[in-house]
Amino acid sequence: MQGRSGRVNTGEHARRWQRQLVAIREETARVPVTVLMPAYNSAATVQESARSVQEQTFDDWRLLIIDDGSTDATPEVCKQLVSQDERILYLRVNHIGFCSVLNLGLEVIGSPYVARLDSDDVAYPERLEKQMGFLARHPEVKVLGTFIDRVSGRGRRLLQFRDGPTTLREYEEWKASKKPFFLSHSSVVADRQVLLECGGYRWQDYPADDVALWTRVAATYPVLVLPEVLVKYRITPWGISGRKQELMILQWLRLDHKLRTGEELSVEELRQRIQSNWIRRLRFRAGCIHKSALRTGGYLLANGQWLRGLGYILLGTLAEPQSVARRLWVEWRS
Repeated sequence: MQGRSGRVNTGEHARRWQRQLVAIREETARVPVTVLMPAYNSAATVQESARSVQEQTFDDWRLLIIDDGSTDATPEVCKQLVSQDERILYLRVNHIGFCSVLNLGLEVIGSPYVARLDSDDVAYPERLEKQMGFLARHPEVKVLGTFIDRVSGRGRRLLQFRDGPTTLREYEEWKASKKPFFLSHSSVVADRQVLLECGGYRWQDYPADDVALWTRVAATYPVLVLPEVLVKYRITPWGISGRKQELMILQWLRLDHKLRTGEELSVEELRQRIQSNWIRRLRFRAGCIHKSALRTGGYLLANGQWLRGLGYILLGTLAEPQSVARRLWVEWRS
């Protein structure tokens, strides 16, 4: 582990780091659930996210914020939160990356359950109460997500995400269909030991590391979604770059291919297969345009930029009209 200066920590620095990890484990072992919140340059939003945890009707929790080497005022904001509420814990690392931060959290936390919440998302007050209550009644379920509201940077609702199996029967059907398990990451409460047992968050699956993890868990244990909107998930127009969006779709396709055929391809091997066939190449490009355009269009509409927003929505619809029709059908039925 390195210090802020970039020099390797030795001696007293290493001992101080170990003492901090031990203190976090002992403190989080006192409660049934710890909220794991990675943060990077989140000074503008982390306080609201933390406040939504403080306002939970279920009060037997700890919140662990792991700051991944922020260069803005995130450390100062987090230290202020810690000084005001002893249930909030703070750990700073030297920019080790998203998957590594999450795995560190899984290893250091001592509570049996871990709840995920990103540092720009918001949990509704009854979230933990309802999820922990459900898990107490159904201990065989090891990962439990919820429906979510997708909101703009200013908190204005864009649409809801309501997907995933909500009953054990639906879980079995989903598993038999060999589809990846898509759950909103910030809505999940999971058995911490099971996540570690299933390999945690793998960099080779990034940025679909969460989907890959839920899918690995679901091969052995029930994974469900509580059919209530309990989290606000914040999106921004450029929150996912075109390059990252492309990589995410490649990872989804890679996971889908493994489930259907049993063959595990690398991202580069899958990319080469797509490029070798013009139909596959066209479908892949359409999928990238579809997801990126709808995300941007929804954000622009929510912020009153009607003309530009409608233009992006139209572009996304034309890229994959069947996907839009399927989504509208799901929304209408619900």
